[in-house]
Amino acid sequence: MYLRHLRDFIKANARTPWAMLELSPHGFIGKLFKNKDLPKLVMILRAFYLEQPCDFLIKPYFINIMTQKKPIVRKSALFFHKGQFSSLKNVTRKIDKYSGGAVVRKNAESAVRKIAMVTRAHKNPPAKVYVNMTEFNGNHISGAYDPMTLGFFWARDVKAGQYVRILFNTPQKVERLVVETGFSDKERKDILRKGSVEMGLDVPNMAAGTNRCPNTHKMGEFQDGSFDATLTLKDDVRCINIVVDQTQTEWLIIRQILVFVTKVPVPPKM
Repeated sequence: MYLRHLRDFIKANARTPWAMLELSPHGFIGKLFKNKDLPKLVMILRAFYLEQPCDFLIKPYFINIMTQKKPIVRKSALFFHKGQFSSLKNVTRKIDKYSGGAVVRKNAESAVRKIAMVTRAHKNPPAKVYVNMTEFNGNHISGAYDPMTLGFFWARDVKAGQYVRILFNTPQKVERLVVETGFSDKERKDILRKGSVEMGLDVPNMAAGTNRCPNTHKMGEFQDGSFDATLTLKDDVRCINIVVDQTQTEWLIIRQILVFVTKVPVPPKM
């Protein structure tokens, strides 16, 4: 029976360029590849299996290389995780067989994971984002700032004093900032080991087109690779600096940057 559903799913995407079809939303379960693409997939897995789990390598890394624009997931899963125990340490999974959803439980679940469900609906204020780190393999900073993308920022040779700078198109009333770095598993690899956040308050007559961030004030430091702060600033924020405070041998992944702002009410039309 499932073979018929599988063929129907392939036919339904016949006109869509794809490198991977997903018959399950879970990890590395139920992933369909083309024979001709397998050598490329094998090369990626062999080269980076010590750096990331396989499911992290295929999505979004492999599908980006193969120029697949977005994941193609079957709404009703054909494959499921059986049992309560995950391959990740100290992780159990409660599977909903109807929706294919998984609830991941950890003994020390971070506050960042608790806001993960809102990121798809969240939209950061328009801004130009600058970085002076060495970007790895096209994993641009825009992948971390735009929650609607499936990307992330990945840098190597991370040195003290380097930064990510967010320069808003217009000054914003920032009420909360969340930054997630590294992998979300227990190992916490490629996190920002020592870092801090600065905010530059609005400066009158600031020259247009500049990428400077003057009048900065330190807002806090990263804890275990994460930053989550609720702010009570009287002044508007012109820019944000995410600063590396200590050189690290580990590479750095910035998975998400979420900027929450106070919306200014629009006056009714007369």
